[in-house]
Amino acid sequence: MQNVLMALIFGILGSFALPAPSAAQSQTQEVTFVYCTQGAGCRCALSGMDAYFVASIFNAQEPPANADQLIMLTVGVETNWSALTPDQADEKYGGDGVCPIEVFLPPIPEDGTWVGAVRTTSVTGCAPQVAEMVPSMVGAMVFTRQIAWENKFHPAKLSSDPTSALVTWQELNPVLYSGTLNSPIKSDLLKVNGALSAKLTSPKKAIATLNLRIGAEGVNAEILASIGMADCRTTAVYDFNKVD
Repeated sequence: MQNVLMALIFGILGSFALPAPSAAQSQTQEVTFVYCTQGAGCRCALSGMDAYFVASIFNAQEPPANADQLIMLTVGVETNWSALTPDQADEKYGGDGVCPIEVFLPPIPEDGTWVGAVRTTSVTGCAPQVAEMVPSMVGAMVFTRQIAWENKFHPAKLSSDPTSALVTWQELNPVLYSGTLNSPIKSDLLKVNGALSAKLTSPKKAIATLNLRIGAEGVNAEILASIGMADCRTTAVYDFNKVD
C-alpha cells in the first residue's frame, strides 16, 4: 500500500510543483456498534474499529468531535452516530433496557494471493486540476502479491515493500491499526498531514483508509488560497481481497 500512497502524494503535489507530508490526529477509541430491530430490542458489540475508520466507511470525511461518547446505531437500513447508550437504545427499540456488549474473536488472515484496489471517496477544497486528477490516478492502481501472514494481521504486508518506513502503524487490537504518514518530502510552504486506518474484516478481506490534508499557515496560507488549495482534503479507501 505504501507505494500507492507515495504515488498519490507526489501526484497531488506535482500538479503544483510543491513539496510536503507529516502526521494527523484520529480518534482511536473503539466504537460500539448497536444493531436494533423496531420492537425487538438491540444487539451490541465492540466493532474493532476506531472512530476515524468507522467515519470513512460511511463516507464521512472526519468523525464527530465527540465520537468517543457516541455509538454507531443501525436501525433497519439506517446507520448513524447516536448519543444514546447501548442500554438506552435497547429500551427505545423494544428491549428490556439491558444490552450486553458482545466481543468476537478476531479473524485470522489467510495466506495466498491478495489483490488490492484503491478508490477516492472524497476530494474537497482542492484546486480543479487536483480534483480531476486524483480519482483517475488512484483508480488505476492495483496491488497483487503473495502474502504469508504467519497467523497475524499487519497492514505493512499489504505493501509491495513491507519494510518501508513511509507509514508508522500502531496496533489498536489484533485486526485494527491506525497509521501515521512519514514523508521524506520536506517543505516550508506546505503542511501535509496524513492519517490511516487498516482493518481486517474477514480472513479474506481487509480495508484501509487514507486521509490527506494539505494546508499552510500565515502568508503561505494566502499563497495556497490564491491557487485554490486553501484546505485541500483527500480521503481514499483501499479494498484488499484474497483471490486464491
